[in-house]
Amino acid sequence: MENLENLIEDWCEKNKTWHFEGERGLIQLRKLFKTLDPNYESIEDFLYDNPGAMEAIVEWVRSINLREWKEALGVGKCIHCQEVLDSSYHLDRDGEKVCEECYDERME
Repeated sequence: MENLENLIEDWCEKNKTWHFEGERGLIQLRKLFKTLDPNYESIEDFLYDNPGAMEAIVEWVRSINLREWKEALGVGKCIHCQEVLDSSYHLDRDGEKVCEECYDERME
């Protein structure tokens, strides 16, 4: 029996699916999931049934290191340089949140 990777590659070729991007990619992804299991009416159904897929998505989000996502999850920006702060920020003399570099420069 062929391995799943080859079978999915064949499916993608037959369905002219070379990329999973944008609206067309989402449509093709839904189609793939429906092919895998006719009970998957939505991507949510697939994710509900496959928690490892959810974990893979979260790991992917972690690996992207996107500034906007860091800002959304972080504690704000340095008042001086606007760098996204993580949990290791400092407070300057005025009680404002600053990054390590700005803290070192201003506290000298």
